[in-house]
Amino acid sequence: MMMKLIGTAALVALLVVPASADEAAGKKKKSKEGGQQRNMAVQMLKQFEAAKLTETQTAKVKEMAKKLTDQVKTLRADGGITNELMKKRTAAQKELRDSGKKGKELMTAVNEAAGLSEAQVAVFGKISEIRMKFQKEIIALLTPEQKELLPARLTKSGKQTNAKKEGKKGGKKKDSNG
Repeated sequence: MMMKLIGTAALVALLVVPASADEAAGKKKKSKEGGQQRNMAVQMLKQFEAAKLTETQTAKVKEMAKKLTDQVKTLRADGGITNELMKKRTAAQKELRDSGKKGKELMTAVNEAAGLSEAQVAVFGKISEIRMKFQKEIIALLTPEQKELLPARLTKSGKQTNAKKEGKKGGKKKDSNG
């Protein structure tokens, strides 16, 4: 009788363990599929934490992220951008960040170091444009009070950039006249 009980317990254990492992693997696959969308929303929400978004604004950001994620996913697939390539580019960015290069010069060096083709660089450019547009759409959702709470790096694409351009124009006129 005791042997039967032990045998039954062992059989049950053999059936339960693989079933729970399959279940866990299924959960991992699901989280990876939606991970990019959540990641994009989470990244933007982190950037806008200082603005203290309302629940409605947060929901709108998440909804916008869903739509944009599909676009980004399609661009990456069509452009041959793999996770490995993304990791190479990120590593190159970290490595070259302290090189003294900035802006386009830095990104050109990063793309060369990562071994990206011109087509892949173009895809990254499009993704960057999508991200910038998303950021501007989020800023448009904010109240004036919330906008004041944002760090300067998030708002400088608007008013501050125009002020800089005006200053540069003024400087050129002074140099050419004097």
